[in-house]
Amino acid sequence: NEEQALFGLSQHDGWKVLNEYIEGLLNDLNQGTEVAMKQGLSFEEIGRNAVVIDLARGLIKRILDKVNDAEEAVNGERT
Repeated sequence: NEEQALFGLSQHDGWKVLNEYIEGLLNDLNQGTEVAMKQGLSFEEIGRNAVVIDLARGLIKRILDKVNDAEEAVNGERT
């Protein structure tokens, strides 16, 4: 079962380390537009960067949510 496998992953210390690393990357991405403005990029380039950053953040968040949702589902079944 996929949920069980992802639940197992969520219980390992390695996942916790990776999760913190990914959260750090998301924070870095959040600063991407500000960095682009400080670099003096054009409005068009800033807008394009913002779209790419938002798409990347959404994809990364979906990965985290997949594991976290499985953990919640399995824990919900146990109660």
